[in-house]
Amino acid sequence: MDNYISVIITAYNRKEFLLDALKSAINQTLDKKYYEIIVIKNYNDEIIDKFIENNNIKSINIDGYHGELLYAGIRESKGNIISFLDDDDLFFNNKLEYVYNLFKNNDDLVYYHNNYIPVNEKNENVNFINENIDFNNSCMSIKKDIIDLNKLKKISALTDIFIYLSAIDYDGKIKLDKTKLTYYRVHSSASNFTADNFDDYKNKKIRFLDVSLAELYKFKNIFNNKNVVKHITSYITDLKMDKFLWGFYNERPSNIINFIIHMDRPLKNRSMKLLYYAIVRLKPHYFMRYAIEKRKNDFVRMI
Repeated sequence: MDNYISVIITAYNRKEFLLDALKSAINQTLDKKYYEIIVIKNYNDEIIDKFIENNNIKSINIDGYHGELLYAGIRESKGNIISFLDDDDLFFNNKLEYVYNLFKNNDDLVYYHNNYIPVNEKNENVNFINENIDFNNSCMSIKKDIIDLNKLKKISALTDIFIYLSAIDYDGKIKLDKTKLTYYRVHSSASNFTADNFDDYKNKKIRFLDVSLAELYKFKNIFNNKNVVKHITSYITDLKMDKFLWGFYNERPSNIINFIIHMDRPLKNRSMKLLYYAIVRLKPHYFMRYAIEKRKNDFVRMI
């Protein structure tokens, strides 16, 4: 169906935020005839299920990785545009109207990423910044036809990156927008992993880096487009650098230099990253203390 949006909401083992996410998708300025809501979750809940039924929301109950949940929702969708919403995030009430008009007026647009406001469990603004065009599903809208569902089904993590890679693979128009249309929630059970203490935060960070690296190598095996592989290599570089700075990884200098040379980032950014790595190698004890202190300060600001 042309110019019709399917909102795909996924929830896995988490109930406390889903009703708010659903309400934000329902209470839109866009007329209901232009979009549908599909929620995919792996549990039953009397209150949530009743709300879904009363509001004519399509519901799918399955267990599996995040890619499998998204696969099930997209497969059942009617729209030619997919807007994702994680169960712990929220849409602004004009989000879908904005997305609808944007795709309607730009036939060649295949991927759109809006900006967001970070909030905590109490919907209070918090300090959190990630300006990547492939960050957070809830900021993403994409033409359904460019998503390879067979590939998506195999993805266990980093589905936001996978969605963006699909857009690069298709080679259509991509738009990164500073317009804020989403509330992104920062909390202890999310991938942004706030924690009660720094050691817990550090351990969660390392586990996240390990899982992410494993998934990115999987991406390399399922995408053939040279620009996509280049973007994946950029991510591998960033994560290896991050793990190195935490003291849990020691990549050979020749590999790091090769990765950085081939990153799909501006020359200035690549040069700074190479300088950053060189300083760490030359002054490891001094710089490691600085890096850990910076992360401790970042952690304190997040909580």
